[in-house]
Amino acid sequence: MLEARGNSVYIFGRPVSAANIQVEDVPGWLVDASGKKEWYGVYFEILFEDGTCWEVTQGEDQNRIDEIIVREFKQVAESYVRQGAAMRYTDWRCFVDLYDEKRRIMHSWATS
Repeated sequence: MLEARGNSVYIFGRPVSAANIQVEDVPGWLVDASGKKEWYGVYFEILFEDGTCWEVTQGEDQNRIDEIIVREFKQVAESYVRQGAAMRYTDWRCFVDLYDEKRRIMHSWATS
């Protein structure tokens, strides 16, 4: 379902350009460099041309591993400021629909 390839996350085979990708073997317990087991969830960031950034996670809480959370940040000067409430999903198809809608809005804004 999720696969990292280069600078993209593939969701059901559909590429989504992303940064700071952590999708392999998570969510789940992983052993860190010191040998300690730590819980890790899915994590990646999507940067958009309008200066917004989506922080996308799944399973950051080990008791809610199916929960997909999208947090939106807007670039203000040299930093990012969180915008509004987090969007929560339980299905990656819903996330892809949200992503496609954002891309449509960006495209229509750029061409008008």
